[in-house]
Amino acid sequence: MKINENVYLFEKIRGANSYLYISDNSDVSIIDTGMPGSAVKILSQISQMGISMEKIKYIILTHSDIDHMGSAADLKNVTGAKVAIHEKEAPYLLGEKNKKRKGIIGLIFGILFKFIKNPNIAPDIILKEGDFIGGLRVVSSPGHTEGSISLYNAGTVLFSGDAIITDKHSNIKGFNTIATSDISEAVKTINKIKHLEFEVLLPGHGKPVLKKASDKLKKYNKI
Repeated sequence: MKINENVYLFEKIRGANSYLYISDNSDVSIIDTGMPGSAVKILSQISQMGISMEKIKYIILTHSDIDHMGSAADLKNVTGAKVAIHEKEAPYLLGEKNKKRKGIIGLIFGILFKFIKNPNIAPDIILKEGDFIGGLRVVSSPGHTEGSISLYNAGTVLFSGDAIITDKHSNIKGFNTIATSDISEAVKTINKIKHLEFEVLLPGHGKPVLKKASDKLKKYNKI
């Protein structure tokens, strides 16, 4: 689904939202990759856009949860794109560390990993606060996970990962408290992002906010 001239939302992807972003310099990035098994649908839709696989320069992951990074390895194998993730998420992407989830989310993840193999992959690019990649600035957004990031183009778009999610009507929901590892950090992250200006909000879950997104976030106070 075309969001605007620079952004496409891949359709019918299991897990988190997966996007294609074309920078003003024509760098092409895939942002988050859905669950394992999503690569065929993503690649098919890229072909339908008329974009050759060689033009995919980056696969940028907002964090290392399986519903966001599950098809990164398959996509890299086909496109040759460089996989990028925050420095604090890299050990989990590599499989050197396992995330410890509490409560019902921990139970769900425990069951999930019994049936779905986590496709570990070595990142090519390690990101930190303030870095630029594919025409987007890295905004450290801890809370959901320690190394979660958002990706920002001033005045235009913000990819929020799970730091800010929406409902099916594009209403801002803040963050999922059950799935958040550090609530206080997640609140700080939203307050931090409230200082940014962007027209379009592209969440990891939920429907994109297409107009005056940062103004709507500033009015959000349910945290």
